[in-house]
Amino acid sequence: VPNLRFSRYNDLWIKTTLNTVVERITRRNTNNESNLPLTISAQYGLINQNEFFNKQIASRDLTNYILLNKGEFAYNKSYSADYPWGAVKRLDKYDKGVLSSLYICFAPKSNVDSDFLVHYFETPKWYNEISNIAGEGARNHGLLNMAVSDYFNTKHSFPSIQEQHKISQFLNLINQRIDTQSKIIEDLELFKKGIENQYFGYHKNNEYVILGDIITQVNNKNEQNKDFEVLSVSNKYGFIPQSEQFDDHEVASANKSNYKIVKQNDFAYNPARINVGSIAMLKNNQVGIVSPMYICFRTDNNRILSSYLDYFSHSNKFNNAVLKNLEGSVRLCLSFESLSKIKIHLPSLDTQYEIVKNLDLISNKISIENKILEKLKEQKKYLLSNMFI
Repeated sequence: VPNLRFSRYNDLWIKTTLNTVVERITRRNTNNESNLPLTISAQYGLINQNEFFNKQIASRDLTNYILLNKGEFAYNKSYSADYPWGAVKRLDKYDKGVLSSLYICFAPKSNVDSDFLVHYFETPKWYNEISNIAGEGARNHGLLNMAVSDYFNTKHSFPSIQEQHKISQFLNLINQRIDTQSKIIEDLELFKKGIENQYFGYHKNNEYVILGDIITQVNNKNEQNKDFEVLSVSNKYGFIPQSEQFDDHEVASANKSNYKIVKQNDFAYNPARINVGSIAMLKNNQVGIVSPMYICFRTDNNRILSSYLDYFSHSNKFNNAVLKNLEGSVRLCLSFESLSKIKIHLPSLDTQYEIVKNLDLISNKISIENKILEKLKEQKKYLLSNMFI
């Protein structure tokens, strides 16, 4: 019995094989009914493969692919950190699409609530059944190795169809609230970008300088090889401990005497990133060290607020300027000399302060809304963990 249950329902959940509530789909795209190859995304479910990978991975001849209609499910046996036993998703975004025959596809029968299945397969409750038919040793080339018949004979627990409806309706409301919250954040981000474009975009007056006039390169080496915390730079997270390695694959060497020391209000630019690299300002009293490959600098406080430059460095104006100044033949990167040539709109310090204050208000609002989103996701995770067997 689940830990959380609506009061009016007290019937036992029935354990049954998957094939009693779903029917396998084997129909092929023989007549080219669809030319839309699909793939499974952890965040977006079944989506257009061409958009997801920015190119078509599927064969150009899609006639032998499985044809999936809206409302039908697919099980991707590829495993990942988020989906250790693969992922099951329903086609919701398009009327139809095609999938590789490596996917196991099925449609819900009339004795099961389709939305209930969607939520159930977001839980880990079905993992144990899969592990029984595809153990660790049976994994092959990133795919779980199992017989299709074994998959449909896995056992799962289901309540009455009425309780399924109740559970799915409740969790649908949670999803709608999460979607609304995500949209709030997306709109705020767009609003912030619009404001930044106004502040940092083209201005007719002559309030422009090159960065080289207002920044100084910092090359303070950790010559005594002190045990400072090694930091990485991420556009999304700013300065982060390298040990957390959000999206960084750098490995600090044992000898850190060549690493650069960074302090509060220092900037570091990591050129070894896709497209424009990553830049961040150290915003607390922390002292750390960064890779020797980073470009480090600080501002002339008599002419520019560090926080003003911080906002500029994450604007479209800055990103476009970086793209124009990238150097190198094999691996593109930005030198300090090229960075110094980038132009910035530089009003008075009083005006900079007002701009920073306004952008801080929006940034703080986005931060608050993101925390609400994380709480909603935590609530959903708790509910999924406790409303199913």
